[in-house]
Amino acid sequence: MKKLSYLFAVIAIASLCGCTTVMSTTNFKTMTIGEDRKQPVAHVHVRISGFYLFGFIPIMCGSRAGDGKTSFFQDNCNVETVVNLACKEARGEGGNNILNLVTDFTEVNFLLWSNRYISASASAIQ
Repeated sequence: MKKLSYLFAVIAIASLCGCTTVMSTTNFKTMTIGEDRKQPVAHVHVRISGFYLFGFIPIMCGSRAGDGKTSFFQDNCNVETVVNLACKEARGEGGNNILNLVTDFTEVNFLLWSNRYISASASAIQ
């Protein structure tokens, strides 16, 4: 019985994770984007997850600081944060502009808590 309670404790702690993930690729195989035939420099994807008590009190969320970072008691699961991180990553890959910016928001509710996931993807061009 004690081992079972430890297992439930580990599962509960694992469900409390909030993290920021930033990914990008520069491998386009000489493809162009749009009618202007712009050459892409990178495609970036940012995802922030967070854990909320009662669905609105942020406990643990991904951080504005970047990839692999976590923050406590800050509501960073929002469009502004993921778009800013996507633009920052696009500039870091050598892009001057972004095209096809897409955001997505998902919330999964449990009894007293919810997990939120928000992501943004964009193509960086010069």
